[in-house]
Amino acid sequence: MNKPKTVDVLPVLSMGALFVAIFLLAFLVAGPFEAAGAVAFENPSDPWNIAYFFGMLMFITAAILIIIKLKKANFLRVIFLGATAVLSLYVFYPLLSLVSSNWLLPSVYQ
Repeated sequence: MNKPKTVDVLPVLSMGALFVAIFLLAFLVAGPFEAAGAVAFENPSDPWNIAYFFGMLMFITAAILIIIKLKKANFLRVIFLGATAVLSLYVFYPLLSLVSSNWLLPSVYQ
């Protein structure tokens, strides 16, 4: 049997390390998100949340496939960049609470 090369194993190990790093970071930032009141659903214990999420996923996937079929790559690019910008704002806004207000504002203005 052939022994796997380092070149073949490195991507798999990198993906595994990235997966673990993302979950560790998620645990670290969970507190600021809870303090900021950022929740995915109004009632997290509602069993219909998964149906809502699945429906939105199917709708967005269908919309992307239609845009691809119509060959509107630039429009799709704008949608993805906009979604990335909104997601970045959603993620980084609660993390700003970790930074002290004393550090953001000089003592002259307080």
